[in-house]
Amino acid sequence: MDARSWSSWRRALCCVLVAVAGAAVADEKPRGLEGGEKVNVSFNLLVSWNEGATTRIAGWGPYPLRVGEAMRALGLQRFAFGADGGAEGCSSGVATLPVQTIFDQYGYALAWMADASVVEASTGHLVLSASWKRFTRGPGGEAVESAHESIPRLSLREGERALLDYAVPPANNQQRCARNYLLELTAEVMEDPVFADRQIVYDLWLVHETAGGLKETAHTQLIAGQGERVPFAFAKQKLAAVTGGAGSDQKLQVAISGHVRGRIRRDGPIELALGSERALSYVAPDGSNDGSVADAGEKNVRVQPGEGIRVELPPPSQGPTGGDARAPSMTRDLAGHSFALILTAKPVS
Repeated sequence: MDARSWSSWRRALCCVLVAVAGAAVADEKPRGLEGGEKVNVSFNLLVSWNEGATTRIAGWGPYPLRVGEAMRALGLQRFAFGADGGAEGCSSGVATLPVQTIFDQYGYALAWMADASVVEASTGHLVLSASWKRFTRGPGGEAVESAHESIPRLSLREGERALLDYAVPPANNQQRCARNYLLELTAEVMEDPVFADRQIVYDLWLVHETAGGLKETAHTQLIAGQGERVPFAFAKQKLAAVTGGAGSDQKLQVAISGHVRGRIRRDGPIELALGSERALSYVAPDGSNDGSVADAGEKNVRVQPGEGIRVELPPPSQGPTGGDARAPSMTRDLAGHSFALILTAKPVS
């Protein structure tokens, strides 16, 4: 898909509860991890080789942290990466040593010290704080601090990567074998061992309604493990393009896809993260188009098994894609049409 425009409708998503077979009222606000669950936090050092690809060459973690815990609380104050230098000219590593010792013993030209803590955590939404310092080896071999940053809040989805620092090896290192180095931070929820082998079945409906009362419903069923992110995609729909302005033979194509992730909790509910993406494009009879306008968002909610949520997809003019030149025409062509996702989840017996 040629996505000419991309944005987030996270704040515009509307979520309402759907009555399903006697289900209890759900809590629409995501809660933090419970029952002693932790977040696996990792630092990684990446290298872009000369005339080569970017790969991971060193890592520190994953370290399991509860909300409020920091790596330094685990005795890791001297956690540091070192890179580029030494007899082979291409060495790297990680050690719990002072930076000066790392320079003296290994001959590295660059080193980092880093720390992270977990501020908030729920399925689909993690907030970390991080700090780092970068050191270069001075002319006399001394460690010189060359850059640093403290970031109080980093909002991530599970598995996303936060690039913290970018560095080019010192020019005076004659054995330099890399173009650059990157320091990154990643995090994922550590699964509750009680439910690690459990599976969850998701029933997902796409409901398309028109002002004239016409309703079309598509259904898909997904099964995934505890905490597993599973994608979905519904068949593309084509609507009459009355105001597209590019020919009466064109249709407005609506493609809706996304992902769902769920976790069973010890107190009974299931914590859900429902992500959705809508791509709009004007399509000719031969299938050609000039690119799509795409919006995306994610909703986090706790429900009882079998209880449903309904997520309304807002008009494109309400989101940042309203700046696309085609958005006004698409909004007019969508007038009278509404699209919603309905999701239920329950453990596999």
